[in-house]
Amino acid sequence: MREIEEDFVTTPQGIRRISGPGRRLRPAFYGLSDKPTLYLQRVNKEALHELGHVLGLDHCTNYCVMRFSNTLTDTYCSACHGRLR
Repeated sequence: MREIEEDFVTTPQGIRRISGPGRRLRPAFYGLSDKPTLYLQRVNKEALHELGHVLGLDHCTNYCVMRFSNTLTDTYCSACHGRLR
């Protein structure tokens, strides 16, 4: 989890700091109290969303982890789930 918080990445040129999703996943970014469970839920959702792209899914209009949303939905809808088979 520390790597995500500090936004470091290892490249062929060495380790460098990047600006990435780690900061915006933290509740403190939005002026809220820091809640580790909320942070981990957001990391989980982000990982599932990006994994969906790796597996060939596009953004979705259903209530789904592949849709941009303000909720912590962490599942694929039936349409996306069907495309993963």
